[in-house]
Amino acid sequence: MLIQFEKRGPQDIVKLKGSLTGATAEELENAVLGKVTGPNADVVLNLSDLDYVSSAGIGTMVKLFKELQDRGCGMRVEDAPPRIRTLCDIAGLTQLVPFTERKQNA
Repeated sequence: MLIQFEKRGPQDIVKLKGSLTGATAEELENAVLGKVTGPNADVVLNLSDLDYVSSAGIGTMVKLFKELQDRGCGMRVEDAPPRIRTLCDIAGLTQLVPFTERKQNA
């Protein structure tokens, strides 16, 4: 899995490409938690280039959300492909973590 960071105003954008599985979950967790340095950070996981997410990957997103909340930060998911969004719906992740769609020309 490829993890890229960028800034969009006050938001820390984390773009994921490839597969989020048990084998890559720790890499994501360490990368995000290592990058967030202060309270009030606004982390956005952009899943537009994510091909696959396993149950372990969904669990990692829950763990990240809770850890960031404990640090006083926010997290949301944007641009999840329909298949991945459906899995997140079934797993209940969309009940916990805000999911949004970003306008491509914004």
